[in-house]
Amino acid sequence: MEDLGLFPFDLLGQALKNMVPTCMARVSQKFQRCVSNLGMSGFIHLILVELLPVYFFCYAVYNILVTVLMESQKEVNKGLAWPSFDKVQKCLHRFSQGLIWLDFYIDSEKCYDAKITSYPKTSLDDETLNAKALGIINYGCLLSCSLLWLLVVGSFLCHVRCMVWRVPFQSGEYL
Repeated sequence: MEDLGLFPFDLLGQALKNMVPTCMARVSQKFQRCVSNLGMSGFIHLILVELLPVYFFCYAVYNILVTVLMESQKEVNKGLAWPSFDKVQKCLHRFSQGLIWLDFYIDSEKCYDAKITSYPKTSLDDETLNAKALGIINYGCLLSCSLLWLLVVGSFLCHVRCMVWRVPFQSGEYL
């Protein structure tokens, strides 16, 4: 807006540029004061902020597994005609979720059939170990992240002697 040089816009642009950082700083300070006054602020910060990389890692592994399965099936069946992009995407997403959660198996070629509206699910007992490998990776990731979460929270509880309501956020003792 400053590049315009017009009378009201140059003043408005400068005022917004100066006000936004101070406004955001005030909101952040008030939020930190409010959270630090809570009794369990250290525990809440540990669960929500310090363990955030663990949550992101679980989601990233899941998302990569879904993407790898969907793209591999698109490559395997690239010679087939697509009835509709949304239908194929939805079906392949359902296919990958079934394999990742070791729940069911859908024949991916049926995703490209325009006449089929429901996809028959079969049990994974009929499939080989290769089809179950991604599900095993997914459950292994969930198990390792859950164990890390329990280790961090357990260490915190031992450190504060299970008195989570007495650990303030700003002291840093909970770390």
